[in-house]
Amino acid sequence: MKYKCLHCGSHDGEPTENASENWYWRVVENGRVGPFCSQPCSHAFRLTAEPAFSLVEWERLHFLKWRVSNGEAVDTTSVAS
Repeated sequence: MKYKCLHCGSHDGEPTENASENWYWRVVENGRVGPFCSQPCSHAFRLTAEPAFSLVEWERLHFLKWRVSNGEAVDTTSVAS
């Protein structure tokens, strides 16, 4: 089967010792994403151009959601859009 790297567009995976190609896949919640011709392409691939949340930002948003769901008043003027 012929693959094409989702990141760089290469049609050739990394060579292995037995002259075949090695392709990489990223495991996601409902399956996997790929193929990628190399580990760097796998790590560099993003589904959108949007930056990923940092862990600190995720925790801040998660705490804000918890406060809202528990009926606490939240000052929305201090929340970045």
